[in-house]
Amino acid sequence: NPAAKKEITSVWETELDNEVSGKPVLLTNHLNGTKDVFIKDDSSTVYLLSNSGKILWKKKVDSPILGMPVQIDAYKNNKLQIVFTTSTRLYILDRNG
Repeated sequence: NPAAKKEITSVWETELDNEVSGKPVLLTNHLNGTKDVFIKDDSSTVYLLSNSGKILWKKKVDSPILGMPVQIDAYKNNKLQIVFTTSTRLYILDRNG
């Protein structure tokens, strides 16, 4: 029913340096329990976005990410880190990048 169509609107939008590559990953913000967004672009830059779309940090990595990033508590202190690999490196980044 065309009359029943709803317009799709976004809650927030953020401009990145390049086109997004792959799917965004929702990560737990251990400070307040909300979800942040981890995303990568075509130039092998990774970003952590807040739940309001603010870029918290961005980092250039050596090559495309293999597999999916995951969160771990590497230091057993109830603070989460993001872990992912590329073809040559293992990355462990904290909330501050």
